[in-house]
Amino acid sequence: MSDIFREVDEEIRQENYARLWKRYGSYAIGFAVLLVAAVAGYQIWQGYDLQRRTELSDRYAVVTDQILEDQDDAAQATLAEIADPSDSGYGTLAAFTRAQLLADAGSTAEATAIWDRIAEQSPSGDSFRAIATLLSVMHQLDSGDPAVLAPRLEPLMAAGQAFRTSAQELDALLAIKQGDSDRARTRLEAIGQDIFAPPAARERAAQLLATLQTGE
Repeated sequence: MSDIFREVDEEIRQENYARLWKRYGSYAIGFAVLLVAAVAGYQIWQGYDLQRRTELSDRYAVVTDQILEDQDDAAQATLAEIADPSDSGYGTLAAFTRAQLLADAGSTAEATAIWDRIAEQSPSGDSFRAIATLLSVMHQLDSGDPAVLAPRLEPLMAAGQAFRTSAQELDALLAIKQGDSDRARTRLEAIGQDIFAPPAARERAAQLLATLQTGE
């Protein structure tokens, strides 16, 4: 009989963790999405062909209007034409936007494939590649293999990395999914002790730590 109660308790605990992934996952790197536009703007205005820049700018403006008017199919068609992960300007920005629209529509596999290409091909610097990696991992928390996803976060957790806290949060969630409470606790405690980590991230880390301790 005690074995049954333990199994039920474990199922409830896993459901709680699943809700935490859904609740905190999007917030863990939400700020990264906003950074894309800022970084893109700087990159775009650095030695980029004026005529091509103007053309892509106009087409991306059309996409923005289509999205605001809920014309997602039309926006996707335009984005498919101009999205280019190997481009250092609007091509990469369009690829990010296309991937997000696909993810919002439930096409996670297609979205993560685009983010993965950006992570591999983007010439726009480490920030773009890091953001793409984080978005890809975040959207595979439920369906992906933690053993495959976790190593992708390792380089982003090194000291001095711009998105270190976000990578630590995601790795903690992957560790919880793997049943590795020690690794999860190490990541979360590191966030809590990092004076440079955003206050919201430290608060999330504290709440997840409390959940871990309650579940033990």
